Amino acid sequence: MKSMRRDGYNTEFPIRYGRNGKLMEGAHRLACSLALDIETLCVIVGADGNTRWDQDWFIDHGIGKKDLEQIKADLKHLRKRKK
Repeated sequence: MKSMRRDGYNTEFPIRYGRNGKLMEGAHRLACSLALDIETLCVIVGADGNTRWDQDWFIDHGIGKKDLEQIKADLKHLRKRKK
């Protein structure tokens, strides 16, 4: 995030989506760019994406209730900011 804040988004590393609209890679770059309100380069590739970063994923990977609530609050804030 520090480097993106300092240097902007590096277009050599696009965020890739599958043809089904699901993210294939670049979740951290996407999160940083949303938080910093920086435009990104996104590309759709021929295969389907298969990532699953829903609430269950976070719980399955040990994210506690307090942190999960903070993630939800942050997401809500970012969505409001984009409107």
